[in-house]
Amino acid sequence: MNCSQASEKILQLENPGEPDRSLQQHLSKCPSCSALLQRLTSLEQDVAFLSNSTAEAGSKKRARKIMSRLDALDTGRKPWVVRLRRPNMDRARQKLAIAVALVAILFTVAAGMLFIPRTVDRDSLSGLVAHKDYQLSRVRSLPARFQAVSEMIRQERTEARLFSQQGDTRRMLMHASLLVELVEKDVEKLIGVAGADVNLLKADLVQELAYLGSDFQRLAYQHSSREEVSSALLQLARVSKRAEDRLRMALAS
Repeated sequence: MNCSQASEKILQLENPGEPDRSLQQHLSKCPSCSALLQRLTSLEQDVAFLSNSTAEAGSKKRARKIMSRLDALDTGRKPWVVRLRRPNMDRARQKLAIAVALVAILFTVAAGMLFIPRTVDRDSLSGLVAHKDYQLSRVRSLPARFQAVSEMIRQERTEARLFSQQGDTRRMLMHASLLVELVEKDVEKLIGVAGADVNLLKADLVQELAYLGSDFQRLAYQHSSREEVSSALLQLARVSKRAEDRLRMALAS
């Protein structure tokens, strides 16, 4: 028997001075429950003295009177005694209001984080790929996705040419690798899309791929003295040419 069960049993006693055996065993080991029983016995005597002529019959009425007297005590109150009191509805409503407010705050913060500008790691291929995927994930409509992919190809092609002019081979190859990933992954998803409403967008994408292949063939020739650099640039030119040819076939079909 725990303290909570013992306290309920004490409050239901017809005669607090005669606890049953199981309760006595608990009381022998628990000074707090023993003190509660003593206080209740004292309160029983006080109630009998004050209202002897109108004493209430029945354990439930006696328990209510005892609880009202216990509520007036300011000292010696145990946590489980507090739990036996009637729930305070105003306090419950206040807790509910606080919980709702916290949920609303968390939702607002989470929604606001969606609009915080993302920091782009432009010094690594993984950072560029992550930024590319994030940008495309925000595009919902199919026409907008065609336009976004075409614009990305145009921007990355310009970046690669600029780094080549600056002699920054590492960054040039990094953007070339990003273009390979963009063509093989994202352009590939658009090739099989059918419909008259996307044919013009496909034609624009074909043009961007043609420019891409041509530019990187020239870059490969400019870096022909470095075989590994030239091979990487030629790989992008071939990838771009294959995607361009497949798009042209899709438009002709």
